[in-house]
Amino acid sequence: MDAALFLLVDRGTEVPATEVRRKSWTWDGTVHEEQEVTYVFGTSQMKPCPIASWLLARLPQRLRSAELDSYIVDDETLTLLESEVNGLEVSARSHLPEWLLHIISRSSNWVVAFLWHWDEMEEVEVGTAVAAIQKLQAVLKWNGNRHGFCVYSDITDPKQKNPHPA
Repeated sequence: MDAALFLLVDRGTEVPATEVRRKSWTWDGTVHEEQEVTYVFGTSQMKPCPIASWLLARLPQRLRSAELDSYIVDDETLTLLESEVNGLEVSARSHLPEWLLHIISRSSNWVVAFLWHWDEMEEVEVGTAVAAIQKLQAVLKWNGNRHGFCVYSDITDPKQKNPHPA
């Protein structure tokens, strides 16, 4: 898929995962692991990445000055969600929507940024976690308005801390 999905959350926010993968190699009988990890949750994967300065520039000051961790969602994960929202038969359902909601519910400050063609972000708006996921699913529809967007948290909304109260 010619797109990218970034998630920014408060530094130290737990990313629940069913598996954490690290690439490793053996050199002269010693096993070495890369520092980079990939988080896996069901059929979904993401890994930490640097926060792009152009993305920060589009956010309000409180988010630009916040200490945030940044993740990029794996291309196959996005492709699976795209197939699913377009009604294709898939071998396994996408776990991305509930995973994103689960992570976001643990963070006061968060950003969901979807870049169409890796560089198009036409909308930047405050919203709820649920609205961000719904917008993602809508822009992945083949017959819809496919465009990039960014939705970020509204810290004045008490429901933002936990978008899914028990």
